[in-house]
Amino acid sequence: MSAQGLAVPRAWGECLVTLTSRGPLWHPKHVVTIHDHFVLTNPEWYSPRYVATHAPLLRAQISGARGLIFVSDSTRKRHHSLFGDRLPSVVAPNGVNPPLVESSEPPVHLGHPFFLGVGSRDPRKNTARLIRAYEALPKDIRESYSLVLVGGADSSVFAGASSIRSGNGVVLLDYVTDEHLWSLYRRAVALVMPSIDEGFGLPLVEAAAVGTPLIVSDISVFRWIAGDSAVYFDPLDRVSITDALAAVASGSTALPAPPDVSGRFNWGSSSASILEFVRKLD
Repeated sequence: MSAQGLAVPRAWGECLVTLTSRGPLWHPKHVVTIHDHFVLTNPEWYSPRYVATHAPLLRAQISGARGLIFVSDSTRKRHHSLFGDRLPSVVAPNGVNPPLVESSEPPVHLGHPFFLGVGSRDPRKNTARLIRAYEALPKDIRESYSLVLVGGADSSVFAGASSIRSGNGVVLLDYVTDEHLWSLYRRAVALVMPSIDEGFGLPLVEAAAVGTPLIVSDISVFRWIAGDSAVYFDPLDRVSITDALAAVASGSTALPAPPDVSGRFNWGSSSASILEFVRKLD
């Protein structure tokens, strides 16, 4: 074990803030960040090995925590419904900092506009249903608008990670560099996020930060992020997704300007909120 690893249990009088799910099992003054509860509420979305290791760890961290940090108000409400509100907590959302310099060329060259999807291939991201919704669009729309999907599949973490292929207007890019991702955000007609559920929704904030409109699932955390500044659909209804894409592509539904995220979602304000919170703990 490294010297840094050995130093953690010695700092008994200090507060330990864990910002990811990879924190220690216990610490006498542990502040734990909760990104989501899905390994507990929806274990079917994950591999058995991942559930066996991460579900007990999350429960133990919550049980021994002195305080909790939530990445969204929706995640805090879900936590209270599961565990009550006995612990002090703060909402400190993820931030976004678009690069000053980005790739001048996207990682794929398309001859026409495209909708962009960003997310891994796990069941919760609902990628397979999005593809079926896109393929159900009228042929003339598919010939005018591609669907570009960014993100990979990890079977060691996710159960039944979608096995999907390019073709019929669908372009799969797997993982891309940060520079290419920002280039895609800026060039996309809209970001399409069909998630069944999320603890936050960083792609929405990233897309909005560079002015890209949003076509997204009607789930509580996306409403919390975007308010009325998005086109919404039912993520469990393929027809609803198809209708939303068709309405935007045909012009019958105008894309609203994305929400102003610069003030609500930045690392400076979130880190300041966490620091203030930790200082107030006994």
